[in-house]
Amino acid sequence: MLKRVKRVIKQEQYDYLARMDSLKEKGIAINEAIRENIFAIITCINNDLPLFLYGSPGTGKTLSVRVVQSTIFGESSSDGFFRTLPELRIVDFQGTENTRSEEIEKAFEKANNLLIKNKQLDQKVKVVLIADEMGLAEKSPHNPLKVLHEKLDPFYNLDRRREKPEGEKEEEKKEPAIKQDDIVGFIGISNYKLDLAKMSRTLVLARGDPPQKKLESTCIKLYEMLKGTQEDCKELIKIFALAFIKLKEEFRNEEGYRNWFANRDLYYAVRALAKEEYKTKINLASLKRLIYVNFGGAGRLLNHFSEVVIARNVIQEAKASSNVNISQLFSNINDEFKDFSLSEIMPLKIFQEA
Repeated sequence: MLKRVKRVIKQEQYDYLARMDSLKEKGIAINEAIRENIFAIITCINNDLPLFLYGSPGTGKTLSVRVVQSTIFGESSSDGFFRTLPELRIVDFQGTENTRSEEIEKAFEKANNLLIKNKQLDQKVKVVLIADEMGLAEKSPHNPLKVLHEKLDPFYNLDRRREKPEGEKEEEKKEPAIKQDDIVGFIGISNYKLDLAKMSRTLVLARGDPPQKKLESTCIKLYEMLKGTQEDCKELIKIFALAFIKLKEEFRNEEGYRNWFANRDLYYAVRALAKEEYKTKINLASLKRLIYVNFGGAGRLLNHFSEVVIARNVIQEAKASSNVNISQLFSNINDEFKDFSLSEIMPLKIFQEA
Protein backbone atom coordinates (compact mmCIF):
# COMPACT_ATOMS: atom_id res chain seq x y z
CA MET A 1 0.00 0.00 0.00
CA LEU A 2 2.77 2.41 0.95
CA LYS A 3 4.63 1.67 -2.29
CA ARG A 4 1.49 2.42 -4.25
CA VAL A 5 1.02 5.75 -2.46
CA LYS A 6 4.64 6.70 -3.17
CA ARG A 7 4.23 5.76 -6.82
CA VAL A 8 1.08 7.86 -7.20
CA ILE A 9 2.74 10.88 -5.56
CA LYS A 10 5.80 10.53 -7.77
CA GLN A 11 3.63 10.31 -10.88
CA GLU A 12 1.82 13.47 -9.79
CA GLN A 13 5.13 15.24 -9.26
CA TYR A 14 6.32 14.41 -12.77
CA ASP A 15 2.94 15.45 -14.18
CA TYR A 16 3.34 18.92 -12.62
CA LEU A 17 6.86 19.25 -14.00
CA ALA A 18 5.85 18.16 -17.51
CA ARG A 19 3.36 21.04 -17.60
CA MET A 20 5.96 23.70 -16.71
CA ASP A 21 7.47 25.39 -19.75
CA SER A 22 9.64 27.60 -17.55
CA LEU A 23 11.81 24.61 -16.56
CA LYS A 24 12.89 24.06 -20.16
CA GLU A 25 13.21 27.77 -20.91
CA LYS A 26 15.55 28.32 -17.96
CA GLY A 27 17.59 25.16 -18.56
CA ILE A 28 16.80 23.63 -15.17
CA ALA A 29 17.76 19.99 -14.68
CA ILE A 30 15.14 18.04 -12.75
CA ASN A 31 16.36 16.24 -9.65
CA GLU A 32 14.65 14.89 -6.56
CA ALA A 33 14.95 18.17 -4.66
CA ILE A 34 13.36 20.29 -7.41
CA ARG A 35 10.63 17.70 -7.98
CA GLU A 36 9.62 17.46 -4.32
CA ASN A 37 9.96 21.20 -3.65
CA ILE A 38 7.67 22.19 -6.52
CA PHE A 39 5.09 19.55 -5.62
CA ALA A 40 5.03 20.65 -1.96
CA ILE A 41 4.79 24.35 -2.88
CA ILE A 42 1.84 23.92 -5.26
CA THR A 43 0.04 21.52 -2.92
CA CYS A 44 0.44 23.71 0.16
CA ILE A 45 -0.50 26.95 -1.60
CA ASN A 46 -3.74 25.51 -2.96
CA ASN A 47 -4.66 23.81 0.30
CA ASP A 48 -3.87 26.81 2.51
CA LEU A 49 -1.06 25.08 4.38
CA PRO A 50 2.00 27.05 5.55
CA LEU A 51 5.22 25.48 4.28
CA PHE A 52 8.77 25.65 5.58
CA LEU A 53 11.66 24.64 3.29
CA TYR A 54 15.07 24.24 4.83
CA GLY A 55 18.31 22.73 3.61
CA SER A 56 21.86 23.57 2.64
CA PRO A 57 22.48 26.30 0.04
CA GLY A 58 22.02 25.28 -3.58
CA THR A 59 19.31 22.68 -3.00
CA GLY A 60 16.72 24.48 -5.14
CA LYS A 61 14.54 26.06 -2.45
CA THR A 62 14.24 29.59 -3.82
CA LEU A 63 14.55 28.36 -7.41
CA SER A 64 11.52 26.10 -6.95
CA VAL A 65 9.44 28.99 -5.61
CA ARG A 66 10.37 31.18 -8.60
CA VAL A 67 9.55 28.40 -11.06
CA VAL A 68 6.07 28.04 -9.54
CA GLN A 69 5.67 31.82 -9.53
CA SER A 70 6.50 32.00 -13.25
CA THR A 71 4.05 29.20 -14.06
CA ILE A 72 0.74 29.82 -12.27
CA PHE A 73 -1.08 32.81 -13.78
CA GLY A 74 -4.65 31.62 -13.31
CA GLU A 75 -6.68 31.75 -16.50
CA SER A 76 -3.64 33.17 -18.34
CA SER A 77 -1.49 30.12 -17.61
CA SER A 78 -0.09 28.23 -20.60
CA ASP A 79 -1.26 24.83 -19.34
CA GLY A 80 -4.89 23.78 -18.98
CA PHE A 81 -4.43 22.36 -15.47
CA PHE A 82 -2.80 25.52 -14.12
CA ARG A 83 -5.62 27.58 -15.66
CA THR A 84 -7.95 25.93 -13.16
CA LEU A 85 -5.90 27.29 -10.24
CA PRO A 86 -6.07 30.82 -8.82
CA GLU A 87 -3.48 33.29 -10.05
CA LEU A 88 -0.46 33.46 -7.77
CA ARG A 89 0.54 36.81 -6.24
CA ILE A 90 3.79 36.90 -4.29
CA VAL A 91 4.85 39.21 -1.46
CA ASP A 92 8.58 38.85 -0.74
CA PHE A 93 10.31 39.27 2.61
CA GLN A 94 14.07 38.93 3.12
CA GLY A 95 15.30 38.04 6.58
CA THR A 96 18.55 39.38 8.01
CA GLU A 97 20.40 39.20 11.31
CA ASN A 98 18.89 42.61 12.17
CA THR A 99 15.28 41.80 11.30
CA ARG A 100 12.65 43.11 13.70
CA SER A 101 9.19 41.74 14.38
CA GLU A 102 7.65 44.97 13.08
CA GLU A 103 9.08 44.28 9.62
CA ILE A 104 7.45 40.85 9.52
CA GLU A 105 4.20 42.41 10.72
CA LYS A 106 4.33 44.88 7.85
CA ALA A 107 5.01 42.10 5.34
CA PHE A 108 1.90 40.23 6.50
CA GLU A 109 -0.10 43.46 6.45
CA LYS A 110 1.02 44.09 2.86
CA ALA A 111 -0.05 40.57 1.87
CA ASN A 112 -3.45 40.99 3.53
CA ASN A 113 -4.02 44.34 1.87
CA LEU A 114 -3.19 42.80 -1.52
CA LEU A 115 -5.64 39.99 -0.81
CA ILE A 116 -8.41 42.42 0.15
CA LYS A 117 -7.77 44.56 -2.93
CA ASN A 118 -8.04 41.57 -5.27
CA LYS A 119 -11.20 40.33 -3.55
CA GLN A 120 -12.79 43.75 -4.05
CA LEU A 121 -11.94 43.48 -7.75
CA ASP A 122 -13.50 40.01 -7.76
CA GLN A 123 -10.24 38.44 -8.92
CA LYS A 124 -9.47 34.78 -8.27
CA VAL A 125 -6.00 34.92 -6.72
CA LYS A 126 -3.81 33.34 -4.08
CA VAL A 127 -1.59 35.72 -2.13
CA VAL A 128 1.52 34.11 -0.65
CA LEU A 129 4.17 35.62 1.60
CA ILE A 130 7.61 34.24 0.72
CA ALA A 131 9.93 34.68 3.69
CA ASP A 132 13.49 33.96 2.56
CA GLU A 133 16.56 33.58 4.82
CA MET A 134 14.51 32.81 7.89
CA GLY A 135 17.60 31.27 9.44
CA LEU A 136 19.29 34.67 9.48
CA ALA A 137 16.21 36.28 11.04
CA GLU A 138 16.30 33.58 13.72
CA LYS A 139 19.76 34.88 14.73
CA SER A 140 18.49 38.43 15.21
CA PRO A 141 18.83 39.68 18.80
CA HIS A 142 15.32 41.16 18.47
CA ASN A 143 13.69 37.71 18.30
CA PRO A 144 11.47 38.74 15.37
CA LEU A 145 10.13 35.30 14.48
CA LYS A 146 8.02 35.14 17.63
CA VAL A 147 5.25 36.88 15.66
CA LEU A 148 4.94 33.78 13.47
CA HIS A 149 3.24 31.96 16.33
CA GLU A 150 0.18 34.10 15.78
CA LYS A 151 0.52 34.62 12.03
CA LEU A 152 0.61 30.92 11.23
CA ASP A 153 -2.47 30.23 13.33
CA PRO A 154 -5.22 29.17 10.87
CA PHE A 155 -7.64 31.74 12.33
CA TYR A 156 -5.27 34.68 11.83
CA ASN A 157 -6.50 35.33 8.30
CA LEU A 158 -10.17 34.98 9.21
CA ASP A 159 -11.07 38.51 10.28
CA ARG A 160 -8.62 38.20 13.19
CA ARG A 161 -11.26 36.49 15.41
CA ARG A 162 -13.70 39.29 15.84
CA GLU A 163 -13.77 40.95 19.23
CA LYS A 164 -16.79 40.28 21.43
CA PRO A 165 -19.01 43.41 21.45
CA GLU A 166 -19.79 44.93 24.80
CA GLY A 167 -22.73 43.22 26.42
CA GLU A 168 -22.60 40.11 24.20
CA LYS A 169 -22.84 36.84 26.05
CA GLU A 170 -19.97 34.37 25.72
CA GLU A 171 -22.17 31.64 24.25
CA GLU A 172 -23.33 34.06 21.51
CA LYS A 173 -19.82 34.55 20.21
CA LYS A 174 -19.10 32.38 17.15
CA GLU A 175 -15.87 31.75 15.31
CA PRO A 176 -15.94 32.88 11.68
CA ALA A 177 -16.29 30.12 9.11
CA ILE A 178 -13.10 29.23 7.26
CA LYS A 179 -13.14 30.65 3.77
CA GLN A 180 -10.50 29.57 1.30
CA ASP A 181 -10.32 33.00 -0.32
CA ASP A 182 -9.44 34.61 3.04
CA ILE A 183 -6.18 32.73 3.53
CA VAL A 184 -2.78 34.35 2.98
CA GLY A 185 -0.29 31.62 2.16
CA PHE A 186 3.13 31.40 3.78
CA ILE A 187 6.37 29.78 2.61
CA GLY A 188 9.46 30.10 4.78
CA ILE A 189 12.90 29.37 3.33
CA SER A 190 16.05 28.82 5.35
CA ASN A 191 19.48 27.19 5.25
CA TYR A 192 18.98 26.21 8.89
CA LYS A 193 16.13 24.66 10.82
CA LEU A 194 14.18 26.87 13.21
CA ASP A 195 12.94 25.96 16.66
CA LEU A 196 10.05 23.53 16.97
CA ALA A 197 7.60 26.19 18.16
CA LYS A 198 7.65 27.65 14.66
CA MET A 199 8.25 24.56 12.54
CA SER A 200 5.43 22.63 14.22
CA ARG A 201 2.98 25.19 12.82
CA THR A 202 3.91 24.36 9.23
CA LEU A 203 4.50 21.47 6.90
CA VAL A 204 8.30 21.03 6.87
CA LEU A 205 10.32 19.80 3.89
CA ALA A 206 13.96 19.29 4.85
CA ARG A 207 16.72 18.74 2.30
CA GLY A 208 20.24 17.55 3.04
CA ASP A 209 23.27 17.48 0.75
CA PRO A 210 22.75 15.00 -2.10
CA PRO A 211 24.96 11.89 -2.13
CA GLN A 212 27.61 11.55 -4.83
CA LYS A 213 25.46 9.51 -7.25
CA LYS A 214 22.57 11.99 -7.17
CA LEU A 215 24.93 14.94 -7.55
CA GLU A 216 26.56 13.30 -10.56
CA SER A 217 23.16 12.50 -12.04
CA THR A 218 21.97 16.12 -11.72
CA CYS A 219 25.15 17.48 -13.32
CA ILE A 220 25.00 15.00 -16.21
CA LYS A 221 21.31 15.81 -16.82
CA LEU A 222 22.10 19.53 -16.81
CA TYR A 223 24.97 19.10 -19.25
CA GLU A 224 22.89 16.91 -21.55
CA MET A 225 20.00 19.39 -21.48
CA LEU A 226 22.26 22.27 -22.52
CA LYS A 227 24.41 20.46 -25.06
CA GLY A 228 22.25 17.58 -26.27
CA THR A 229 24.74 14.88 -25.34
CA GLN A 230 26.68 13.72 -22.30
CA GLU A 231 29.22 11.27 -23.68
CA ASP A 232 31.95 13.81 -24.53
CA CYS A 233 32.24 15.02 -20.94
CA LYS A 234 30.58 12.46 -18.69
CA GLU A 235 33.73 11.27 -16.93
CA LEU A 236 35.07 14.78 -16.42
CA ILE A 237 31.76 15.78 -14.80
CA LYS A 238 32.06 12.81 -12.45
CA ILE A 239 35.53 13.97 -11.43
CA PHE A 240 34.25 17.47 -10.72
CA ALA A 241 31.36 16.10 -8.65
CA LEU A 242 33.68 13.93 -6.55
CA ALA A 243 36.21 16.73 -6.12
CA PHE A 244 33.42 19.09 -5.08
CA ILE A 245 32.17 16.69 -2.41
CA LYS A 246 35.70 16.23 -1.04
CA LEU A 247 36.19 20.00 -1.01
CA LYS A 248 32.97 20.58 0.97
CA GLU A 249 33.93 17.88 3.46
CA GLU A 250 37.32 19.50 3.96
CA PHE A 251 35.80 22.86 4.91
CA ARG A 252 32.72 21.59 6.72
CA ASN A 253 34.21 22.11 10.17
CA GLU A 254 36.19 25.27 9.45
CA GLU A 255 34.64 28.37 10.92
CA GLY A 256 33.61 30.86 8.26
CA TYR A 257 33.92 28.34 5.41
CA ARG A 258 31.20 25.78 6.17
CA ASN A 259 28.84 27.00 3.44
CA TRP A 260 31.41 28.81 1.30
CA PHE A 261 30.66 26.52 -1.62
CA ALA A 262 27.11 25.45 -2.48
CA ASN A 263 25.80 22.94 -4.98
CA ARG A 264 24.95 25.78 -7.34
CA ASP A 265 28.70 26.48 -7.76
CA LEU A 266 29.13 23.04 -9.25
CA TYR A 267 26.00 23.43 -11.39
CA TYR A 268 27.26 26.72 -12.81
CA ALA A 269 30.59 25.06 -13.60
CA VAL A 270 28.75 22.37 -15.53
CA ARG A 271 26.71 25.01 -17.36
CA ALA A 272 29.94 26.76 -18.33
CA LEU A 273 31.39 23.46 -19.50
CA ALA A 274 28.47 23.04 -21.89
CA LYS A 275 28.71 26.51 -23.42
CA GLU A 276 30.19 27.41 -26.78
CA GLU A 277 33.88 27.48 -25.85
CA TYR A 278 33.83 23.83 -24.82
CA LYS A 279 31.81 22.40 -27.70
CA THR A 280 34.86 21.58 -29.76
CA LYS A 281 37.54 20.42 -27.33
CA ILE A 282 38.19 20.43 -23.59
CA ASN A 283 41.72 21.59 -22.87
CA LEU A 284 43.77 22.71 -19.91
CA ALA A 285 43.32 26.43 -20.60
CA SER A 286 39.53 26.23 -20.65
CA LEU A 287 39.55 24.04 -17.56
CA LYS A 288 41.66 26.59 -15.66
CA ARG A 289 39.24 29.37 -16.53
CA LEU A 290 36.30 27.27 -15.44
CA ILE A 291 37.85 26.51 -12.05
CA TYR A 292 38.95 30.09 -11.41
CA VAL A 293 35.59 31.62 -12.31
CA ASN A 294 33.42 29.15 -10.42
CA PHE A 295 35.65 28.18 -7.49
CA GLY A 296 38.09 31.06 -7.12
CA GLY A 297 36.34 32.92 -4.30
CA ALA A 298 39.58 32.88 -2.29
CA GLY A 299 43.12 31.89 -3.17
CA ARG A 300 43.42 29.28 -0.44
CA LEU A 301 40.15 27.65 -1.46
CA LEU A 302 41.21 27.54 -5.10
CA ASN A 303 44.46 25.83 -4.13
CA HIS A 304 42.54 23.22 -2.17
CA PHE A 305 40.20 22.64 -5.09
CA SER A 306 43.02 22.13 -7.59
CA GLU A 307 44.75 19.78 -5.15
CA VAL A 308 41.60 17.71 -4.77
CA VAL A 309 41.03 17.58 -8.52
CA ILE A 310 44.52 16.32 -9.30
CA ALA A 311 44.68 13.92 -6.36
CA ARG A 312 45.53 10.42 -7.52
CA ASN A 313 42.54 8.81 -5.80
CA VAL A 314 40.14 11.15 -7.60
CA ILE A 315 41.58 10.37 -11.02
CA GLN A 316 41.66 6.65 -10.36
CA GLU A 317 38.01 6.64 -9.33
CA ALA A 318 36.96 7.91 -12.77
CA LYS A 319 37.08 5.62 -15.77
CA ALA A 320 39.14 6.59 -18.82
CA SER A 321 37.11 8.33 -21.51
CA SER A 322 37.65 7.83 -25.22
CA ASN A 323 36.95 11.50 -25.90
CA VAL A 324 38.81 13.09 -23.00
CA ASN A 325 42.19 11.86 -21.76
CA ILE A 326 41.66 12.54 -18.06
CA SER A 327 45.19 11.67 -16.92
CA GLN A 328 46.82 13.84 -19.57
CA LEU A 329 44.43 16.70 -18.89
CA PHE A 330 45.35 16.87 -15.21
CA SER A 331 48.99 15.76 -15.37
CA ASN A 332 50.54 19.26 -15.47
CA ILE A 333 47.79 21.28 -13.84
CA ASN A 334 49.83 22.02 -10.69
CA ASP A 335 52.56 23.83 -12.65
CA GLU A 336 50.02 25.60 -14.86
CA PHE A 337 48.11 27.03 -11.90
CA LYS A 338 51.22 28.60 -10.36
CA ASP A 339 51.57 31.16 -13.13
CA PHE A 340 47.91 31.61 -13.89
CA SER A 341 46.35 34.97 -13.08
CA LEU A 342 42.65 35.69 -12.74
CA SER A 343 43.20 38.86 -14.78
CA GLU A 344 43.90 36.66 -17.82
CA ILE A 345 40.30 35.51 -18.01
CA MET A 346 38.21 38.50 -16.95
CA PRO A 347 35.86 39.55 -18.27
CA LEU A 348 34.46 36.40 -19.86
CA LYS A 349 31.07 36.48 -21.53
CA ILE A 350 30.88 32.73 -21.48
CA PHE A 351 30.37 32.61 -17.72
CA GLN A 352 27.84 35.43 -17.50
CA GLU A 353 24.31 34.26 -16.91
CA ALA A 354 21.58 36.01 -18.85
